[in-house]
Amino acid sequence: MISQFANAEAVQERLNSSEDIAKLAHEVCKAFNLRLTNLPNSALGLHTPSGLEAGKIYVTRGHNHKKNEAETVYYFESQVVNKEKGSTRSGRNVRDSVSISNLIKTIKKNNEIPTDEKIIKDYMQGMRYVFRNVGRNQSRPSLTITNDAVLALVRSHLGIDNSVPDAHTNAIRESYEKFEISMRQAKDTNAQKERFMKGVKIIGIMDSKYYLVGHASASKSVSNDIEITLHGPLKRYSSLRDCPELAGDLPIIRAYMEGRSEFSAANEFGLPVRDTYHEEIDVATGYVNFSQLWVGIPLHHE
Repeated sequence: MISQFANAEAVQERLNSSEDIAKLAHEVCKAFNLRLTNLPNSALGLHTPSGLEAGKIYVTRGHNHKKNEAETVYYFESQVVNKEKGSTRSGRNVRDSVSISNLIKTIKKNNEIPTDEKIIKDYMQGMRYVFRNVGRNQSRPSLTITNDAVLALVRSHLGIDNSVPDAHTNAIRESYEKFEISMRQAKDTNAQKERFMKGVKIIGIMDSKYYLVGHASASKSVSNDIEITLHGPLKRYSSLRDCPELAGDLPIIRAYMEGRSEFSAANEFGLPVRDTYHEEIDVATGYVNFSQLWVGIPLHHE
């Protein structure tokens, strides 16, 4: 029942401290195939067997004014819970009940059991930003010519006035040269995007505490949004140094970031929580909230 990624002694101490939280933990883990991990304060965290964060459980004691008696309330909080609106006791992503069995029935009825599939679906928004950020700041190629120059060209083309002033000719030539440069840059940017879309090592930096590593590719949907495909599971690591696949990437990214003002000591890459593409090291990052940063390292370098 206790997650392999947890501090087992701390979790057991919390279970021993309260019969109510112990009962809730036992029933929730049994019903939904989840594991326990430790959290600050009085809550217990929940993991799937593979180590993905599934939410938390906790218990409060209050007073039922209608019945004029004390009551115990059991809570289940998870990112897969999405009520239409909150209640006086809990927010939109929390289910609560004075009965553990009713709490579990409600979660099952609303199809809110946290599974790897549902949790990863929630992660995919952050992964999308990784792909969107490659070449994001690249402006569209444009050819700018003054109205006077356009008029001179039209008059020359129609045979009204065959002379085009040198100033107009030089300005048009300069504008066209800039246009050609921007076209080449746009072509390079599209090639970068295509490389990333074909496949990346996708790394989730989760609340600066642990890492999820896997492979992902992307494609454009009918609505022109980005659809993510994961190739295999996300594997959890306490340290990126334990991941053989990143043995070559980690020191390069870390060394690059250590020489920059935005270096972050909160993760082993040294990457800040930002939506950006680091062109010098060919790494893209994206995030939804400050507790979850996704990193994309392309598998293809042609």
